[in-house]
Amino acid sequence: MSPGLDGAPAARAGRSAEALAPQLLAFLRTHEKLPGLEFSSPPTLLAGGFDTTTLGFALADPPASLRSGLVLRLFRQDDHALWPQIEAAFLNGLAEQDFPCPRALIVGTGGEIDGSNFIVMNRAPGAIMGISFGRLLKLPRVLADINLRLHEMNTEPILTRLGASGIPDPGEWPGRDLIRMRESIQESGNNDFAPVVEWLEERWRVPEHPVVCHGDLHPFNLFEADGEISTVLDWGNARIEAAELDVATVTVIFRAGPIHIPRLLGPAFAAFIRYITWRYTRLYARGRQLDRERFDYYRVLRSMQALVFREQAY
Repeated sequence: MSPGLDGAPAARAGRSAEALAPQLLAFLRTHEKLPGLEFSSPPTLLAGGFDTTTLGFALADPPASLRSGLVLRLFRQDDHALWPQIEAAFLNGLAEQDFPCPRALIVGTGGEIDGSNFIVMNRAPGAIMGISFGRLLKLPRVLADINLRLHEMNTEPILTRLGASGIPDPGEWPGRDLIRMRESIQESGNNDFAPVVEWLEERWRVPEHPVVCHGDLHPFNLFEADGEISTVLDWGNARIEAAELDVATVTVIFRAGPIHIPRLLGPAFAAFIRYITWRYTRLYARGRQLDRERFDYYRVLRSMQALVFREQAY
């Protein structure tokens, strides 16, 4: 989820489209002042969303702003009210610069749907890219190109929206992340990780040239249409940070992500993944200089976050 706020990641609670549909329609009728509004395509659960429930739907005779296919991104009931506002600030700040991402059309912070906050956004064209052998071969170039383009985006439209919503300065988020990690370790009673958190705290450096970072870029957060990437999804971990954060995150996801393969193929697949991450990093570095010390710092940080919060989940 978005950084710098209290609360630990957890799997979404089971929710059915049938139970949520009447609440969604009631909200939209009130919000749009259209008591006769109906679905032309009723809500259905969409794949993805570890921390959210995601529904796709369409409306019959809607206002102009809601005429395309739509998506409801419903947060957990205990999620902070600022999280959808943070995500919406990134989405709309990037969409106005023609970056391929959804636009947040409505942000709900009053718990009108299942007692939770939410975003209604336009539905992206295409389908989830996912992973196959052929796609893995082209992934380094795809991910490097997306990151390079993203890191050239202007941060001001996002910062303006964050400030208007009363959201803490993104420069404060890394410190809050480390505090949250330390608290999670203390709550778990496992002090093995404490020296690493201390190392991270001692070596933290404020980025000289912060950029827009996605924070969770991988093939299941990419939509593909006609052989091209049409949309980048799931901006719950987005932040304004050093570019090396995104590059390190991609390498950690591929090396530590939950990809299940036969045991006999393990060594060969591990070598292939090392090649994928090496190739991706090399392609990125051709377009933008990497600070290797900062890159290594973020690899430790992301690996620790994966370990600490994965341990919490079990």
